[in-house]
Amino acid sequence: MPRHLADRIEREPRVTVSPHAQVTAVIGTDQLEGVRVGRAGQAAQAGLAVRGRFAFIGARPRTERLAGQLAHDSDGFPLTGSDPPAARLARQSSAPLFLATSRPGIFAAGDVRSGSVKRAAAAIGEGARAVRLVYDRLQSTATGTSGTGLIKARAAFSQAHPSG
Repeated sequence: MPRHLADRIEREPRVTVSPHAQVTAVIGTDQLEGVRVGRAGQAAQAGLAVRGRFAFIGARPRTERLAGQLAHDSDGFPLTGSDPPAARLARQSSAPLFLATSRPGIFAAGDVRSGSVKRAAAAIGEGARAVRLVYDRLQSTATGTSGTGLIKARAAFSQAHPSG
């Protein structure tokens, strides 16, 4: 979250910031009336009357499955484009693509990528661009360079499965 927004929220008297709190129950039938809040490792819970709720879940990249496979920044966000270390880029035969990680064929888009602007619209655009980059990569690697193997495979699939 940008610092200026965090500062504005902290100054707002009608907003209570509760870091590390866990909403354990939402109360209300037709509309939100309250929440029950607790903290990890503590049995005690508190009931709060609220009319609105915003949950900011943080900005952890959730890339644990790729640990040791990709170059990443100090916070764990995968490096893309020309950001990975030169030694990793040297293994690639062409210039790195904007959303390409340090491992050929793996792309990172949106909030998970190091240096992203952490905005939904930007993530949507990057995701759309990543789809095109993946498609281009599949075409170029299907037969080595031309991509005709992928096109032939798609044509064969279409003939075998006319409705799909």
